[in-house]
Amino acid sequence: MKILSFDEFILNSGISVPSFDEFKKLGDMTALFEREKNDFIQLNYERGPLLYAIISMLKPKNILEIGRARGYSTLSMAWALSDNNPSGRIFTIDPISIEKSSKLLLDDHTTQGSRYENSSIQKIWSKIAKKDWIEKIIPLTGFSGEIMQKTPFPEINFAYIDGAHFYSAVKHDFYSVLNNVGEDFGILLDDYVDRPQYGIKQLVDEQIDKHFDTSLIQTDRQNHLKNMLSLKDQNYGMVYFHSNSLKMPLKEIYTHNERTKAIMDYLKFEDRQRRRTLINDKVPFLKNIKFRFWE
Repeated sequence: MKILSFDEFILNSGISVPSFDEFKKLGDMTALFEREKNDFIQLNYERGPLLYAIISMLKPKNILEIGRARGYSTLSMAWALSDNNPSGRIFTIDPISIEKSSKLLLDDHTTQGSRYENSSIQKIWSKIAKKDWIEKIIPLTGFSGEIMQKTPFPEINFAYIDGAHFYSAVKHDFYSVLNNVGEDFGILLDDYVDRPQYGIKQLVDEQIDKHFDTSLIQTDRQNHLKNMLSLKDQNYGMVYFHSNSLKMPLKEIYTHNERTKAIMDYLKFEDRQRRRTLINDKVPFLKNIKFRFWE
């Protein structure tokens, strides 16, 4: 695995990326993180310009994002598409609808400062994103397994995977993406870090690194994650790889049976999770009770 600093990757890309201050403004409305009560930080805002650079390099027609959250990454990619490929689209998956109102953390750089405000992702986007950015985004609401099973995607040219982080979920998302790509594609995985219950590092080390030329991009320039988690392993960040580095054909590396088994195993978990979510919505006090049959 090649290890690059964020600045090295951007420089090597040859892409002229907009000012980081502009990404900060976007991030403060969609990605602000509360480390402790009333302690707000700009955690991994570097993923915005990183995605902008990758999209500008690849100029993909169809992008798949798993794990939209409030949309910082989504808008950063839409920005790049607008500047480079007007016909491109982003299919973005998340369990939370962009139309749902809730308490969202934001900072609009007014005298009110950083705060929680009742709003929806859709309303936030309408305030900070250009119309042609939003027109490129196709929001899909639901768990990734459910959406990937029922949605007839076009051929995906780039995928950003930042959904559930436990191993079987990440493996599912990766294999589901592979089922929807052609010969030419790039993938970026977030949160390659040695942390309990995180499966990204295991997936990359065991299933990806030996088949692709991977790049670990160190995006935590302010060491927020390192300090919060007291990380001992300094090699963490985001992992990027492209199909042009494949050592063998995909179907020979990741067989149909292997992909199907990983996907079906995860779907069983997701089905239990979906049923519990429905029950929790109807009987809220059950949220804090862990029944054995949910495990």
